Amino acid sequence: MTLLHRLARYRRQSVYAIIHGTFRASAFLASRLPRRLEYRLAEPVGLLVYFVWRQKRRIVHHNCAHILRRPPADGSVARTARAVFRNYAHNIVDLLRYSQVSDQDLESLILVSGLENLEAALQRGQGVILAFCHFGVWEIGGKVLTLLTPTPVNGLAETAGFAWASQFMQKQRHGQRVRAIAMETALRATFRALANNEIVALAIDRRVDTDGVPIVFCGHPTSIPTGAARLAARTQAPILPAAFYRLPDGRYCGVIEAPIEPPPSANREALIACMSQTAAVLEKYVLAHPDQYFKFQPMW
Repeated sequence: MTLLHRLARYRRQSVYAIIHGTFRASAFLASRLPRRLEYRLAEPVGLLVYFVWRQKRRIVHHNCAHILRRPPADGSVARTARAVFRNYAHNIVDLLRYSQVSDQDLESLILVSGLENLEAALQRGQGVILAFCHFGVWEIGGKVLTLLTPTPVNGLAETAGFAWASQFMQKQRHGQRVRAIAMETALRATFRALANNEIVALAIDRRVDTDGVPIVFCGHPTSIPTGAARLAARTQAPILPAAFYRLPDGRYCGVIEAPIEPPPSANREALIACMSQTAAVLEKYVLAHPDQYFKFQPMW
């Protein structure tokens, strides 16, 4: 192993240790300190990860440059990328904090619009596909949804890059009463949930170079999976784009958009049209709040 490889390995291990330590410390401090103080303590950690984790920093710069439509070397790109890491540190604080507070305390911080869209869609009796992207505080959005509707909420769980982080996030999701569906058993479990007129939430913003469909997202071409559209075509469940993000005053805003009808068939053209329509609704939130787009893999 060369010296450069050893240094790169040491850097990765250092980043993992920082993140692991942050999770543990945040879990201990959650709800013991004022929320804004927890934010101030978490922000330097987010910035430290930004400077140390070169691979993720480059990816976030790449994504921010596309969203802002600026050259990668533009100062606004670097500022937005740093804000992404700071805000993600806030997300970790919030996820831990609000897994331990009462429902009433959390509800006092929520502004939700479009709940009537969800209620009307559920009245069809074929379940609801809630489509979101890695934007805002989507993890807390799952708990909020369980407060607003008695309908069971299922979330397709992505596996993190290291086991302890996956276990940690799964523990928080279960504490929020959101039923996690592992990718390995996703097909059967999602069909069962929709047949029971339940809610299935899934992220659509994952770039795939094979088995995806071409769309335009935030003004740039990319390719994404067809999972939401295929599910809708098979089950006739409507797709409801949704976003949940932090407001400047510390409260949360949740928006459930009007339903997108299931595609008439599962042919390629119908899938492209359905996914393009869904992405077009969600991109307006990313464009309005690029510093809350927490996509740590290349989107374009």
